[in-house]
Amino acid sequence: MQYKNSFKYDIKRTFMLYTILPIVILAFLSYLISVFIFINNTSSYNLKQNRYLSKSLNEFFKNYENKIYSFSNNPLIINDIKNKKPNVETYQMLYRYINSTGVKTYFFIFDENKNIIISNTNKVPLYAERNKYNLGILSRLENYKENQLIECNIDSTNLQNIITFGTAIKENNKIIGYLTFDIYADSLIKHYTLDYSLITVLTDKYGNVLFTTNTLPINKQGKLENYIKDSTGFIKHSKCYYFITQTYIYNNLFNIYTVNSLANMITVFKIIGVLLIIFILILIAFLMYSSSKVSKNKTKDLDMILKALENVQNGNLDTRLNIKTNIEFKTISDAYNKMLDDIKNLIELNKEEAKHSIISEIKQLESQFNPHFLFNTLEVIKYMIKINPQDATKMILNLSKILRYSIDNSYSEVNVIDELNYTTSYLDIIKTRFKEKFDYDLKIDKSLNNCLIPKLIFQPIIENCVEHGNKGDNNLHIEISIKNKENNLIIKIKDNGVGISNKKLEEINEILKNNQNNSNHLGIYNVHRRIQLLYGNEYGVKINSMEYVGTEVEITLPLIYKKECLYV
Repeated sequence: MQYKNSFKYDIKRTFMLYTILPIVILAFLSYLISVFIFINNTSSYNLKQNRYLSKSLNEFFKNYENKIYSFSNNPLIINDIKNKKPNVETYQMLYRYINSTGVKTYFFIFDENKNIIISNTNKVPLYAERNKYNLGILSRLENYKENQLIECNIDSTNLQNIITFGTAIKENNKIIGYLTFDIYADSLIKHYTLDYSLITVLTDKYGNVLFTTNTLPINKQGKLENYIKDSTGFIKHSKCYYFITQTYIYNNLFNIYTVNSLANMITVFKIIGVLLIIFILILIAFLMYSSSKVSKNKTKDLDMILKALENVQNGNLDTRLNIKTNIEFKTISDAYNKMLDDIKNLIELNKEEAKHSIISEIKQLESQFNPHFLFNTLEVIKYMIKINPQDATKMILNLSKILRYSIDNSYSEVNVIDELNYTTSYLDIIKTRFKEKFDYDLKIDKSLNNCLIPKLIFQPIIENCVEHGNKGDNNLHIEISIKNKENNLIIKIKDNGVGISNKKLEEINEILKNNQNNSNHLGIYNVHRRIQLLYGNEYGVKINSMEYVGTEVEITLPLIYKKECLYV
């Protein structure tokens, strides 16, 4: 094992800092910059194309809107409708306009009965067919009296999508005919599309696809797939990546989508990334092997010393050093061997002293039984003998059990059930003293009855509850619960007394934290100190209290089912 700041580690770190690290950083920075540039270029180009298309189509539709309004008031068209015969000049005017747009378009002039007067095709549009269910643009212009309308239709002969501009021709506010332009959506988009590597989609406001350069995003109903319709920016769908830009155009009647399929480029970046990682790993492995070989040859004696020190750290004091190659390392070797002998002697000496010290402190803590309880109990028995001999007898029996249990110093740990029997005798004495003003409740998991706990840990805490919690006319209730939580034995002693003020609670917690008691809080401190002496600093007592509500003392112990006790 190599430690930081060691000579061998410094050699390897030098290789890392001045060879591997710069290469790795530059490689990954280059990779990330490439990815960033690609993402930025993709999004910028997509946005640029979408804006161009949106602007161009908006201008195209606006131009048609203005032109159709102009045509609706043109005298040539009005005369043709009134005479019900086409005029060459009208043909020329309409042809000239649709040819100027560069988009495949059919125009139709109808009389008031929707009969075609002028057209540049033999086709009859669906909206001009005569049936009572026809709700096309001509019917809407007639019924709703709107001057201009735009709607999407289908060419029945080749099933191509058409965008129809229509207007009613009026004279003296009376409809005398209609003018419509059928614009082929595919011709319109192709006219303005500059890059077919982008998926370009034109939809109406209902999501119906009018034109697309790729059938991938269209569902069976002819609508745009939801993963495109409801998305923008970079998305992932079916393990493929896309960049999507969408723009509503021409009063939100249409929507333009431009979609980049990033599958190929993502695959390329993944391959480059994998190759980059493989290259870096091979480079790291090679340089680390080289540095290890060099450092190992130069630091053999140092490794022996480090190994010996590791063994000492792990508790093995039998490792000896025998180095004779270099004067410096030989001096360290001799000093280490002498230090090891001194440590062994000191450990044996300290073990004996520590054992006697801990036993002495535990004995002292266990012996601190409050004499006031004994005096008060004897005083009560004195009066009970006259008033209620039966209760007096019961108190004497309970007191004798308590005294016999507390003065037996042959062991420091007892089973939970034994401690509870002692505690019940103690609680019964208190119950006899205070009658209906005191009550208690035990909530014990019976599977924990044989667990080992320190002797006499309940009585000092209960005594505190009675002495400090029972103030005024309140009825004091104490609840003791014991349960297993995450392989720890959790004991809670809770009362409904007057509680502890914040200042006093801070003082008690400070005593428990520092293991230094210069106050009169003997009971809880003794319990906390005994637990930590027996089991370690991770166990002990915690106190939670709220003034005028009550106090809860939580004791955390290791979960021990062994029958052996710690004899002292």
